[in-house]
Amino acid sequence: MAGGAIAAAIIGIAGTAASTAAQIAQSSLQNATSGLAVSVEILNGTEYVLVPRWSGFRKGALFEGTEGEWIRTPRPIDPRDVGVISATQIKGATTDVIGCVVYQCDIFDFWVGFHVYDQAGIQRYIFAGLYPKNHLSLGDLNKWGADLNAWPNKYIWSGAGPYGSKLSSKGTTTGAGLKVKGKFKRGEVQKNSDGTFKLNEKGEPVLHHVEAETDGSKIEFSAQATGGAAEMSAVVFDEDILYSGELSNTTLVRSTTV
Repeated sequence: MAGGAIAAAIIGIAGTAASTAAQIAQSSLQNATSGLAVSVEILNGTEYVLVPRWSGFRKGALFEGTEGEWIRTPRPIDPRDVGVISATQIKGATTDVIGCVVYQCDIFDFWVGFHVYDQAGIQRYIFAGLYPKNHLSLGDLNKWGADLNAWPNKYIWSGAGPYGSKLSSKGTTTGAGLKVKGKFKRGEVQKNSDGTFKLNEKGEPVLHHVEAETDGSKIEFSAQATGGAAEMSAVVFDEDILYSGELSNTTLVRSTTV
C-alpha cells in the first residue's frame, strides 16, 4: 500500500483494513477522468473518530472555476482504522488539482491537503498537519483561490511560503506534532516480560485502552504523510514515534487543552 513504512508503524490497525483501503484506492484511480488524479489512504492511529469538518478544492487560476472533484468523498474514520479519499481533475479545468480535508475529533483538527499538477510531468504533493480543535479559519477555505499568499496554498505547495518547504514534499513529510494538556484517551501496546509485543490470534499487537493525563510538555499526537505517486498516504498517531522535528519548532508543534 502507499506509504508502507508509515503503515508499519501504526500499531493496532489490522492488515485486512489496510489491504482493503489499498484496493479501494486502486479502484478509485481506475475511475478517474484524468491523469491528474490522486488517492489518499488515511490511517487513524488514535482512539478517536475522525469526522470530516470541511472538504473541497481550490478555485482555479485561469477562470476561477473549481478544478477538482471527488471520486471517493471524505467519510468518518473509526479509531485504528483506514479511510480513503480520491480526487480527479474536472474535464476542461486547468492544470492543477488542489484539495484538502479537515478532519476533527474531540481533541484536534487533522488537516490533509494534496496538490497534483502537470508541469514537465505529473507531480504530486501531500501535507498532513495537526492543530488544536477549531484552530483553523475554515471560512478562508470557502473562498480559497490561487493566490499563493493564501495559507492553504503555502501549506500544500512545496516551497511556497514559510511552511511549504518543511511540511510538504513528493517524499515523506516532516512530522507535525501536537502537545496536549489535560486528560485524553490513548491506546497502549501490551508487552510481554521480555519486552516483545503481546499478539492476538491474528498476530496483531494487543492494545490496552487507557485514560491519560499530561501537563502539555511533550508531544502526544503526531502526523506524517507520504506522497509523490498516484497513491499517497497520511497518518495521525497517538505517539511521538512519527515525529521527526524539533520540540522547540513551534511551526510544527502546537498545544491544546482538553
